[in-house]
Amino acid sequence: MNARVVGAWLLGLLLATTAMAAHFSGTITKVATRTFTVKRGSIEKTFILGENAEITKSGKRIRLSDLKVGEAVTVTYETMDGEDVAQKVEAGAPEKERHENQP
Repeated sequence: MNARVVGAWLLGLLLATTAMAAHFSGTITKVATRTFTVKRGSIEKTFILGENAEITKSGKRIRLSDLKVGEAVTVTYETMDGEDVAQKVEAGAPEKERHENQP
């Protein structure tokens, strides 16, 4: 293989595996051991809690089990291997302070 082909292949691999952070805000509809589901309008997304995920409420760290059905959250996540992996969860943020950019 020549250097251009190898370089193009490596660049493609890098781009394919690089995840972009997205945000989703809504209301918790389900909390399980390592997953939770958030609904906004007719869109419902289930997230897997990332290994180093940070969950906060009113600026204080909490556990996934502390999240309650009906609670408003904003999730920062990356899609990896077809699954939405939560990196950060902010609970209890007022509607005007939450960020939304992708369903």
